[in-house]
Amino acid sequence: IAQLLREFENDLSAGRPEIFYAEVLNDENASVNSNIDISKIPSCPFESEIAEGGIHQGNYIIVDPATDKANADAVSIGYFEIWDGKPVCREIIEGRLSPGDSIRESLKLCFKYNCTLVCVESNAYQYSHLYWFNFICTQLGIVGINCVDIYSGQMSKNSRILGMFKQLLAGEIYLTQAVRPAVFSQITSFNYLKTNNTDGVLDLLTYSPKVIELY
Repeated sequence: IAQLLREFENDLSAGRPEIFYAEVLNDENASVNSNIDISKIPSCPFESEIAEGGIHQGNYIIVDPATDKANADAVSIGYFEIWDGKPVCREIIEGRLSPGDSIRESLKLCFKYNCTLVCVESNAYQYSHLYWFNFICTQLGIVGINCVDIYSGQMSKNSRILGMFKQLLAGEIYLTQAVRPAVFSQITSFNYLKTNNTDGVLDLLTYSPKVIELY
């Protein structure tokens, strides 16, 4: 994995990530997004402070739930910290998780990072995730973790993601080195003309400034 990441970073720094996709991943169509140059996304300036255990200004988890049906989207869970008033994405969990497993993975992140705020995308049926989160916490005797709702609003998902790309380039949202490969993978394959992109991680990032505003 380390060697693959080095190869990817080398091609990326040369401005030609499509070489990696074609030669290593054998996918000539993997990089279709021309809306953002990922080589221009700034590195997180707080990386050393985070590694040394510095004190952030706050932290939270965002969950994009999904059903456990065979053809459902993956569940996306992101852990964020606030540094200098800006959201920094530190860890991402993504996979085909049952509702119960996605709640348990969120709780693991809460305990790992001493985090007491979990924000759940609550459009339509997803709102029920809040009920089951609180139900499982009660079952396990866990108190002090606040599970709250967050909504996408009137703007379409693709429009929100395109706006988030501008925030990444402007340094209004930061990514640690640990999450950059996962984020870059979804960025490069994102096609704003499609509505069935694999974009759960990108959706988490669109919500990250909103959580600071609301909570």
